[in-house]
Amino acid sequence: MDYFVVDGVSSIFAGLALLVGALCLLYSKWYIHEERPKYYGLMIMFIVSMAGLVIANDSILLVLFWEMTAICSYGLIGIKGTESASKSAGKALIITQLGAAALITALAMGWAAGATTLPAAIALGSPVILALLCVAALTKSAVFPFHSWLPSAMEAPTPVSALLHSAAMVMAGVYLVARMAVALSTQPLISDAVIVLAAVSIIYASVMAFFQTDLKRLLAYSTIANIGMMFIAMLYGPIAMAAGLLHVISHAFFKAALFLEAGVLEREYGTKNYQHIRGVISSMPLTAIAIVLAALSATGVPLTLGFASKWAMYTNVPLVAFVLMFGTMSGLVYYANFLGNILFGRTGKGTDRLVPLLAIVPMVLVTFAGVFPQPFEAIAAAAASAAYGVPVSLASIPIALPILLVVAVIGALLFTNTYPETFTGGEPAPEVGEYTPTQQLREEAKLMAVDTDLIFMKQWGSLLQSLGFAADAERHIEKSPLLWVVFAVALSAAAMVVL
Repeated sequence: MDYFVVDGVSSIFAGLALLVGALCLLYSKWYIHEERPKYYGLMIMFIVSMAGLVIANDSILLVLFWEMTAICSYGLIGIKGTESASKSAGKALIITQLGAAALITALAMGWAAGATTLPAAIALGSPVILALLCVAALTKSAVFPFHSWLPSAMEAPTPVSALLHSAAMVMAGVYLVARMAVALSTQPLISDAVIVLAAVSIIYASVMAFFQTDLKRLLAYSTIANIGMMFIAMLYGPIAMAAGLLHVISHAFFKAALFLEAGVLEREYGTKNYQHIRGVISSMPLTAIAIVLAALSATGVPLTLGFASKWAMYTNVPLVAFVLMFGTMSGLVYYANFLGNILFGRTGKGTDRLVPLLAIVPMVLVTFAGVFPQPFEAIAAAAASAAYGVPVSLASIPIALPILLVVAVIGALLFTNTYPETFTGGEPAPEVGEYTPTQQLREEAKLMAVDTDLIFMKQWGSLLQSLGFAADAERHIEKSPLLWVVFAVALSAAAMVVL
């Protein structure tokens, strides 16, 4: 028996963990000043654990590395030692251990049947084993309703958040689903349940992102939405799986870059609230350019790798393409809001930093591989082809389409810059007050309710208030991880009964 196996799927995830991990360690040289021996020890163990998890063939080794990622994330999230950091670390550990229990139970059942490796346990085709493995994947990847630990984990140092979101921890669940893709094609009840939860995750996280003023929490909800896209793509056949693996690659680089850039802004401006960050383009031009380029890839703008991966998913997951597009369009709105806040306005007070840029620039350059995406498409297609045992290819996008769309975007930006009165009514945009997002939405709802078109505006105001109440409920329930576990288990059980 081979204890470790490196194939197309595992090489993608292991390569991303090692490459992004190395760049995060480089960035840490500038960012981390306290608890450095403990921090670097945990980070290196975290990277090695993720790489070991995806190449482990033996069931016992898989569980060992799975638990090592949980322990390392617990230590890194709570490394600051504050009360909020400790609670966030505890929440992440409690919720992900629910999945660990499911994983251990599934592999133990496989072991009892003579299957001592993960592929052998999956090949048994037992619905119970596959369902338990799906629970493990959902909790590890923070898919709704097991998502609440991920926004709270933003208490971690920024390079930890970058690695955790892009190439480690949450990617473990995506990897597990990719391994089960072929077996789940024969279990429509289980695969449909996972697809429904992933679709709800996309919609829910996209809506919740609108309420975030903390930049790292905004990126966390964006990650939850993107993970949902990957889960859906993995379960729609070989070509869709290739598209999902391509998105795993593109997401790793643009999301890691955005997190590291968020850390630079936090250090230079002393706040994570992007509403209080202004004038970045004037004081930190190189950082501003990197932020814009990474955000363009995150929103799927043509010529970026993010566009290539999302286009591939849209064209190969037809039944739920509208859900994927909803996530992308929502991302376009909240990223535009974020960029509009930080880039312009009064002169900024930050300066470009060499070491962070050395870590960020390679990631940003990869995000613009959408100009020539064929090498990345070939890697993803080869992995999906090996998994399904059939030839797979991803058709490249005609170059004329990206060029036309880029020209349209540039034209729109130039128009908004030249004629701002079109969007502001001729008056300067008001300064952001000290409202919480929910309070601000309620105030807007009150103002809109006095418009002449009362029926439409009252309906719109009611919708905004409902979303505000949802944001309030999320914030309160987040304080109790045990309550989230009970809620998640009950909701999952109800979904299985209905399906």
